Amino acid sequence: MVKNKQLATFLAHLNNKQAHHIGYCGENVEEIKQTLQEDFGKDAFEIAYDDGQITAAIGLDIDGTSAEVWGPFIKEEDHALLLTNMWQQLLEKNPTIKEFQFFINEQNKLANTFVNSINAQQIGQHAVLLWQQQDQQVETSFIFYEPHFYEAFAELHNAAFPNTYYNADTIIKRLNDENELLLLVDEIGQLQGYAYIEVDNVHKEAAIEYIAIAPTFWRQGLGTKLLSTALARISTTHQIPEVQLTVGKTNDSALRLYIAAGFTVKHELISYHLRKD
Repeated sequence: MVKNKQLATFLAHLNNKQAHHIGYCGENVEEIKQTLQEDFGKDAFEIAYDDGQITAAIGLDIDGTSAEVWGPFIKEEDHALLLTNMWQQLLEKNPTIKEFQFFINEQNKLANTFVNSINAQQIGQHAVLLWQQQDQQVETSFIFYEPHFYEAFAELHNAAFPNTYYNADTIIKRLNDENELLLLVDEIGQLQGYAYIEVDNVHKEAAIEYIAIAPTFWRQGLGTKLLSTALARISTTHQIPEVQLTVGKTNDSALRLYIAAGFTVKHELISYHLRKD
């Protein structure tokens, strides 16, 4: 993609402001630049310029026939027609994409107005929580994912997060030295719960993408133990002092768990889905 640094600078500048924030995009220039280079093709962004300076951008992080939408990012509030035209041009460049996911800050009025104008459907409200290393976390015994746990893991994950961005198969495919699936297993080999973490050792960032306990093992304190394990894994093994995660705003029990562990609310986001016939 041409001028990655210029685009990354523009995106980072806006994405550090609640009124322009998009959940899929990072907030660090170098991190965004790397993602643009590795994950976006030449037709994945539509960009508007004024005297050589970027004034608006909207992009697609494509996976098969679906895409997560980066944007819209725009400086001025009176450019609704420009956004509509840019969106149509982006669709024309990518005719095989049938489904689009949006993740927009509640305070980003311009982007929320735009997705409503193209008839995207709101599917959820979420809180992005941030944890900064405090006292040393105690790591509970866990094992890494093994293939014979697939059915139990998939059943638990798909039941706990039925309309989420990564299904069970996607998580398994993403596993590597930085993306880890931690399992709690009882003495007879039953899956009690799991935590899926993603670590970026280059930029020293980490996220607990998913955490869940099987219903059979609820109310035994395992959620707290598993959360402490994930935090310890990130802060001690990977030497990363901050952790970010996303949780549904209506998930009161999870919110209480995270807040009790020292998380604070960083962003409140709305997710949307659009299917093109």
